[in-house]
Amino acid sequence: CTLTELVVAGVGTYTVDATGQMTFDPLPTYTGTPAPVKYIVKDETGQVDDSTYTPTVIPAPVAVADTSKNGQDINQSINVLSNDTIPTNGNALDPTSVKLCALADAAANPPVTAEVSPNCSLTELVVPGEGKYTVNPTTGVVTFDPEPEFTGTATKINYQVSDTGTGANKQTTTATITPTVVPAPTARPDTTTGGQGLPQSTNLLTNTAGSDAAAPGQGGNL
Repeated sequence: CTLTELVVAGVGTYTVDATGQMTFDPLPTYTGTPAPVKYIVKDETGQVDDSTYTPTVIPAPVAVADTSKNGQDINQSINVLSNDTIPTNGNALDPTSVKLCALADAAANPPVTAEVSPNCSLTELVVPGEGKYTVNPTTGVVTFDPEPEFTGTATKINYQVSDTGTGANKQTTTATITPTVVPAPTARPDTTTGGQGLPQSTNLLTNTAGSDAAAPGQGGNL
């Protein structure tokens, strides 16, 4: 064995320095446990022994975009971790690590630059004209409190979450949250005309304004 640097195709690069420190730099796409790499050591008398070094690369968690929907001026709770995935042999997600990413605000004084994972830092985020997002510091659940007059699909925001790894083994992933606020329905007067003694019917939903709140199967009651 004569090398101080070894490149393994599809895996990464091993280097060893004069102090005997071995460093493994995996390819960005590599996860798992590669074949052991053999190395030798020699003492001052020239005696030699050999062994192997075997690193393991833990897969990163994968955050998945979240959506939610509810009525006007009603809080929406989003468990952002419920659909995120932990690869086999990966570390669990840490709900206390959930953070929201600040949105850019050029009009602020001083101007605010958008935060990007893994450097997001907020547990509260206000989107003017839409509402306020708050992170539960224990569960990681995000609550969206829409402004009373806001309806429609809110601006997409980003969050980040880290796994339970420590030090260099801690990995962070990011995804988006997009709530939708459904406007309240507005019922309008209905009329029908028919002959004496004949039944009359009308669909009470056909002239009711609003989107989801007066959907089929959710008709009126007397």
